[in-house]
Amino acid sequence: MDTERHFQYFRMSAGAFDDLLRRVAPHIQHKPSHSAPVSVAERLAVTLRYLATGMSQQALAASYKLGTATVSCIVREVCAAIWTALEDEFVAFPQGEQWEGIRREFWEMWPHRVYLQKVQPSCVFFFCLTLALGSVSGSDGNSAPTASGGTAPFGAYP
Repeated sequence: MDTERHFQYFRMSAGAFDDLLRRVAPHIQHKPSHSAPVSVAERLAVTLRYLATGMSQQALAASYKLGTATVSCIVREVCAAIWTALEDEFVAFPQGEQWEGIRREFWEMWPHRVYLQKVQPSCVFFFCLTLALGSVSGSDGNSAPTASGGTAPFGAYP
């Protein structure tokens, strides 16, 4: 695949793909359990294609000639491996004075700060964490768990 097509397909250069593969491979390497295991490079390619396009896992499975459940497991495992491999280098944990700056910015930007000042700090933390994780997963944070395990908009149930 030429460099331009590679970049269009994976949204990264071939060099960046190879570097990411080198970092992630130890976390997703499996012992062969059957005659035609999915290679580490193909597992990374499936995941990056899913992340780059947002296409359904069924369509992705068909394009790679894999089962939908296999693609689902691959995406979940490789995303976790990418996080594990890159978190120390690319996601800095705040230290000392940075926490104070984060706290100050939070109270300046948050529209409900009067209400939140009366709430335990741990509740605010978990509420913000929930919103942050929702933004990563594509959720708008306006949903509540249902008995069946899905989510429904807040206020949809009595």
